Amino acid sequence: MALGQLVQRRRKPGNIIIFLLLLSIGIVLIYHGFLVSGLVLEFPWIGLFVIPFYFFIAPLFVFFLQSITIKNYILKLVNYLHFIPGIVVTFLLIPFYTMDPLSKIAFLKDPLNLSNDPTGLKMQYSIIMGSMIVTWIIYYMYFIIKNFHLFNSKYRKKNPIINYAIIYFVLTSLVTICYILSILLHKVFNYPYSFHLDIVRIFSLFIVLLLYVIYLMGKRYPFYIQLLQREVKRIHYDKSKIDKLDVESVLQLLNRLMEEEKIFLDEDLSLVKLANELSIAPYQLSEVLNERLNASFYDFINSYRIRESEKLLIEEPERSISSIAFAVGFNSLSAFYNWFLKITCMNPKKYREKHLKEIVK
Repeated sequence: MALGQLVQRRRKPGNIIIFLLLLSIGIVLIYHGFLVSGLVLEFPWIGLFVIPFYFFIAPLFVFFLQSITIKNYILKLVNYLHFIPGIVVTFLLIPFYTMDPLSKIAFLKDPLNLSNDPTGLKMQYSIIMGSMIVTWIIYYMYFIIKNFHLFNSKYRKKNPIINYAIIYFVLTSLVTICYILSILLHKVFNYPYSFHLDIVRIFSLFIVLLLYVIYLMGKRYPFYIQLLQREVKRIHYDKSKIDKLDVESVLQLLNRLMEEEKIFLDEDLSLVKLANELSIAPYQLSEVLNERLNASFYDFINSYRIRESEKLLIEEPERSISSIAFAVGFNSLSAFYNWFLKITCMNPKKYREKHLKEIVK
């Protein structure tokens, strides 16, 4: 699968990222095979050879996700700095690589026993392992924070294709967290080695299955990535609509227009007209209402109109319902009845009768 990315006719940066990611994952899975089978002590050179690839996987995984969510994604020079920790770790482990086989085996049997550490390599190994876990957490958190808006239920309902990507990400995150916890519990809290091996088996099996599913998805839906990129691009665009707005000031002015000036009473009020009152673009107002108030323009305006009609139905019991409907901004009686029923779960007449009775009591 990794080599397949290099023979693409129109190779893109994303193909190189996938190649390096799959290569690193493949090396880790081979190591896990040696670990679970007990062969790691027969081939001790592989014992710490895999460690730098743990550091490579974290940035490569984030780059891979970014290559999916960003169309025409290109690795910049600064991105290559993310591989420095893995390269540094490779050099730090040179003392282990130069050990004789018996010394390597002795080290691998008890790598965290700092009481017997004449060379200081075990302390160095402990710091490296801790750094690896912190590195994974930092990259995961970075991607989640950077793309948190993708998890918004509003976008997921509108874009079912996003759900599949989120499911993959969440499952991978959960299994990776379990894997990291198993390392901590075994290495730091002396949990049984068999427990760690069980988690390694589950982790490796899941990764293999996940890669297989992704491969099948690529064959079954060859344009899935393009569709995903298009949807994510649209979501990023929607989010960017209000990034440069002083949203709090807009909301304060909007509240004054609705509560004090009662602009909703204007039956000709439209999204464009209200946006002009706020000195913003209509699409920005629409996004503010959706993002901050979880309402469409008509939901927002008509909720105020119905609230005003509720007051008039009680305060002016002799006034006709049709008169009130037109007074609060509706231009048709049927629309008023539909919205009143939707918001109050009863028609205007019953609402008036019920509340007048309560006042009399």
